[in-house]
Amino acid sequence: MEKPCKAKTPELPRRAKGFLVNAELRLTPDNKGIGVFTCEFIPANTRVDDPHFIYFDEQETLKLLASLPNDEARRDWLDHAFGDDGKVAVHNTHLDDGGMVNHSDNPSLATNNDDDYSYSTRDIQIGEELTEDYRTYDHVPFFEDLCEKYGAIDWFLNNSKEST
Repeated sequence: MEKPCKAKTPELPRRAKGFLVNAELRLTPDNKGIGVFTCEFIPANTRVDDPHFIYFDEQETLKLLASLPNDEARRDWLDHAFGDDGKVAVHNTHLDDGGMVNHSDNPSLATNNDDDYSYSTRDIQIGEELTEDYRTYDHVPFFEDLCEKYGAIDWFLNNSKEST
């Protein structure tokens, strides 16, 4: 019998929003940040999320970044954004925690470009972190320039590390 997620409070760990599988947000074992961890066995090729994205064109992105209080906040916002069809996309954090899925060179998830949903690339065991390969996102030149300007992690600039 699989163990249910224990998280019920806003503190960590807590249940992850926007996932079709039982998952929770936890601190990563290496203390590099927050990640999404499964609370159930997930077979290969299972759809795992119900994402809600907000898209920004170049002007909207610049306006949003200008509204943030400092460069650290700008870098953090860019670290959690990605390129999609010529725009910058971020998860709507009121509806889902997909932005907390960390990068891995050997990911457990992949996004299907036809429907924008994430699927498990292999069987995923209980307690395993859900990860994806950020290098598969679309190249968006203005986004890449902003990442470089603010020192954000942009996987196309080859400044990757295992987790963000």
